[in-house]
Amino acid sequence: MSALAACGVWPGTRGLAAAALDVDGGIRTVRLPRNDDARAGLVAYLVAAGAAELALPDVLVRADAIGRIALANGLTVWSVPRMVVEPLRQAAGISPQRTALLAALVARLPRIAHYRAQLHRVQHVHPGKQLRLI
Repeated sequence: MSALAACGVWPGTRGLAAAALDVDGGIRTVRLPRNDDARAGLVAYLVAAGAAELALPDVLVRADAIGRIALANGLTVWSVPRMVVEPLRQAAGISPQRTALLAALVARLPRIAHYRAQLHRVQHVHPGKQLRLI
């Protein structure tokens, strides 16, 4: 497998699913247990393999350490609104339980100009704080 380009992450019932995309279009998937060491290990792997971007659903930006860890290690982090993913998931016929496929879908979105405009580049994540509604 060649150098990595990006990674997408999606939450599941047994932890996070991650899909790493290489520059030639190949993909590797892994399931991460629910601990910060696993998240730090994934980020370290991505950095070592040359990945530049991590895309994750907006809920993980607020509720999980992976975005903060990725930012601290120099990765560009994209927050993907569920309203962007859900219509694509339905159109592709991907079951919500197919978290590795959803992670791969999310990983590809920042590379598509139309969708990149709908994502939010994360600049800073406050540990342990959630966004206020209204």
